[in-house]
Amino acid sequence: MKTPFHKPTLQLSRPLGRVLILAALLLMVMAGLAEVLARLDAVQARLPAPSLGSGHQNLDLKVARLERFIKKEGGVDCILLGSSTVNYGLDPEAIRRAYRNRTGKEIRCFNFGLAGLNTPMASAMTRILVDRFHPKLVILGIFPGEESFGRAAGQHIMSNPWVNQQLDRRSFNGWLLEHSMAYRYFLRFCIWLKQPDFSRSTRRLEHQTAPDGFTRTTKAMANIDDPPDPVRERELFIRYGHFQIAPSHLAAIDELLGFKSRVDLAVVEMPIHPTTMAFFGRGRADYDQAIAETRKRVLQHGVSFWSAAEIKIPKEGWWNRNHLNVTGAQIFSVWLEDRMAEAVSRGLLQEPGLVP
Repeated sequence: MKTPFHKPTLQLSRPLGRVLILAALLLMVMAGLAEVLARLDAVQARLPAPSLGSGHQNLDLKVARLERFIKKEGGVDCILLGSSTVNYGLDPEAIRRAYRNRTGKEIRCFNFGLAGLNTPMASAMTRILVDRFHPKLVILGIFPGEESFGRAAGQHIMSNPWVNQQLDRRSFNGWLLEHSMAYRYFLRFCIWLKQPDFSRSTRRLEHQTAPDGFTRTTKAMANIDDPPDPVRERELFIRYGHFQIAPSHLAAIDELLGFKSRVDLAVVEMPIHPTTMAFFGRGRADYDQAIAETRKRVLQHGVSFWSAAEIKIPKEGWWNRNHLNVTGAQIFSVWLEDRMAEAVSRGLLQEPGLVP
């Protein structure tokens, strides 16, 4: 006797299998198309900088700008590395003009200043920049006390998969960030959705930053010659008040200078306003001791050390007590190019510019 019921069985028909295969192929084609589009100059010019997912204020931007800079210029001769003092204080275009006027040659410089970058992080970034972008010269800008900053920045940078990929600590995410521009833009889209405030501040920074990495500000600190206010500037008194040069700073200097066999190096003391000395517990004595220790270390490696003590920045050239604005950056950058020329003439550096 037949019953109106039967035991169902699960079977995939051939048409369904073909649909799944076609869907997979379509996804692959779409991913490939997205990758092609993401690499087009016309598309990149209309989009914000792609993200490496670092969560850092301007690491993503600097890597993206440097990659585009090299693509346009055909290479990079000189990379200016350091904290935000370098980011706002050294103008590659001013160096380029001064170099052209002096030699008749071109030099392709890029500002890779990163907010909160301290010396241990600078050592890792030097390795990445030398391995990946092959500059002729790396100039490290330092100032005493910067190791008091940068802990959060260091965590963001040193835990980033792309950074670790460059340092041979490989992962799938690092590989994807290395090879997929579409994935980087997807991460930027996620930041826009999840962290709109961070996305807006990053976008403002992009507008301030030139294709050569220099971040311009025209702001000038009013009454900068007045002594620091212990109430309004309390944070800086706390950060600098018990300053001592850290062994990790000196060890990182040694590690960084070890790259001398692979690239020309120079170290420059970044200018800070004289009133900044009030933040240090022993005033200028703390500052001078730190500079002397760093200078001694640098010279022992046969690397040029350029002191900013001899340059005078007018009060309208300061954004705040330890950052230059665009006016101060122009003055300081021309001065730096003169130090480069002197080092070349003494045989301490090879000529870093292009042969015409």
